[in-house]
Amino acid sequence: MMERFTGKVALVTGAGTGIGRAVAQRYAAEGAQVLIVGRTEATLSETASASENISYIVADIEKSNEVERIVSRIKEKYGRLDVLVNNAGWAPVTPITKVTLQEYDKAFSINVRALLDMTISEYALYTGRSLATFKRDFTRETGTSPERWLTHRRLTEAYRLIHENGEKPSEVYWKVGFKNRSHFVTAFKRQYGCAPTLSY
Repeated sequence: MMERFTGKVALVTGAGTGIGRAVAQRYAAEGAQVLIVGRTEATLSETASASENISYIVADIEKSNEVERIVSRIKEKYGRLDVLVNNAGWAPVTPITKVTLQEYDKAFSINVRALLDMTISEYALYTGRSLATFKRDFTRETGTSPERWLTHRRLTEAYRLIHENGEKPSEVYWKVGFKNRSHFVTAFKRQYGCAPTLSY
């Protein structure tokens, strides 16, 4: 097998089983040093046993302080990061009409908030900056914070889906990563000066 990733460092979340495990082991087989993340040590250990190139850390990426701990481990062990695979995800196995608010909040926390938290933190590491310095520099260069930039991008996509594709706001807000419709409508009005239902 070609070792295309020799000398590279990869981080894979949700790598204890399934797709995450396969991705981590493939990167390792192609020469990368791989740090895998998950909440269950037993499954992480099984994944790591396939290659000496894989190490693991037990962490809950829903918690920002745990994300910081992951970043610290990468800095200490590898000093760099080349590849980030945000594989961790969760969804209730139930019809959408029966999903509870607690289940929705959990899905949003893992699938959206944690992804943002991991990505911003790892961008900071990738650029050799602390998280605070990265946010400061990002704001200076773009005129806005990483969080506001992402919100703007989400709203731009929402406008496209509503205005060009004719999709309903009630279906769009969660697609672009908003936790609830009320927050989406408020942010949309702030950016476009009208409610999403009046934008086309």
